[in-house]
Amino acid sequence: MKRKTEFVLSLIGNILASIIWFVMLLLMIVVCLIPAPDTYGSHLIPVFLITVNMITAAALVFTWIGAFMLSGNQLWWAIYTIMIGGVFIFSPYVVPGILFIIGGSISVAHYQPGDGRPS
Repeated sequence: MKRKTEFVLSLIGNILASIIWFVMLLLMIVVCLIPAPDTYGSHLIPVFLITVNMITAAALVFTWIGAFMLSGNQLWWAIYTIMIGGVFIFSPYVVPGILFIIGGSISVAHYQPGDGRPS
């Protein structure tokens, strides 16, 4: 069964999330280059931004893989897409998160046991 709707929703979500990630990367670079006053903890903001950006980059790599796996009958990639969508809802990635949740939910609803699982 072709799953164009799930694939397109996840693909649009990935494209939007990648654009937002790139903008956040540029903002992070600007924030890291601005000299901070010599106060306690001023070095923690760049470290936090770099950590969040790297974790988000790893999640985006797996959502790109998951978007192409949703076109098959892959239940675990659909569940992963829903989980990442739920996490992205509470971040600047609100719209991609909603698209991931919708695409993953449609994929779970159309899942047919026995079609794509290794035997």
